[in-house]
Parts: sequence; structure tokens; C-alpha cells
Amino acid sequence: MIVLDASVLLKWFLDEPDSSQALSYQQRHIAGKDSIAIPDLAFYELANTFILRTHLSQEEIQENLSQLQSYQFHVTLFSELIGVVGIARKYGLTAYDAAYVALAQTLRCRFVTADERLLTRLKGVPHAAHLRAASR
Repeated sequence: MIVLDASVLLKWFLDEPDSSQALSYQQRHIAGKDSIAIPDLAFYELANTFILRTHLSQEEIQENLSQLQSYQFHVTLFSELIGVVGIARKYGLTAYDAAYVALAQTLRCRFVTADERLLTRLKGVPHAAHLRAASR
């Protein structure tokens, strides 16, 4: 099991730096080699990013979100996550970012992000890794 944040999942749909590394997680998940866990808010984060940062049509956005739902991730509700507030305060994070970290801690698995600023704040958290380093 591995927790991927929205910055990694977004690279499945947009051609960005490190997209090939992100797509390797998609391929491993589809092949049944790795399970991906996400908090339920990931769908909202991705929808928001598609709406505000891309020129995708409404239909394309809906198609991308439907595709994401078809992957059958291990989705955890916010109410099931323990420690979000404590993690957010300890590391100076938003509750959104802290939810991914809390999920990884709850599942005792690795958390992968492409957000370098987030990783800077998580310095010393052993299960947090950058997409580039984690996919090696």
C-alpha cells in the first residue's frame, strides 16, 4: 500500500515534469502490484485543479474524474483519519496536506508527493518521499 497525493495523481492526466514516474505507480496499481490509498478529498483537489489550472472541457474533467474512480483506490474518509490537526500544526501544513500524511501514518506505509515545498516541511518524516526519489 502507498499513499499518493493529488500532485502525483494529477501527473496521470497532464504532461508535467516527472509524469513518467507518476504513471509507473498507475501501471503498478493496475497490474495489482501496488495498492494506492488516498483520502476522499483527493477527488475534490483534482477536480479543483482541473477546473482552475487547465483548459479542459467539462466533459474531459468528468471523464478524468470517472477514470480516477474506476481505479478502486483504498479511499479513506476524513472522519476516519486520526491526527490530521496535530500533524497540520506540527509541520505547518494545511489540513488537506496533513490528511495524506495522517493516512500514510495510519496505514503504516509510504507517502509520495511531487510537492517539494510540502516535503521541505515534512523534513524528518521517514515515510514521506518525493516522487523522483520514491520511484527509483
